Amino acid sequence: LFLNGNRLQQLPMSFSMMSNLKELDIGTNKFTEFPTASVLCHVKTLSINDNSIELLPEDIDLMSSIKTLNLGENMVRALPNNFCLLGSLTNLRLVCNELTDLPIGLAGLSSLKTLQLDPNMF
Repeated sequence: LFLNGNRLQQLPMSFSMMSNLKELDIGTNKFTEFPTASVLCHVKTLSINDNSIELLPEDIDLMSSIKTLNLGENMVRALPNNFCLLGSLTNLRLVCNELTDLPIGLAGLSSLKTLQLDPNMF
């Protein structure tokens, strides 16, 4: 489902009933908060780049099916500790954010094949 460039600020809770939704592109919108992770628990590919997100939810580990996550071009300052529980994650894009460090547990994501971090505040 491609909803990029629509000035969206949030997703309706009804998205959680879309259990067959595997790919969601909500880039280039007006999100200031990451959508509730439980709404996205079945999504395998999420692009939420080019928004204004600063914080990721503590329950992001509910997105246990996620394989590709594009958070580039936001204002993310830190990754929550339980981010390291996303064991299916293979591709992570965090370019052009405001990260100053990464959780040490990120090294434990054994499925991670691609990690894009530049530029940030390291």
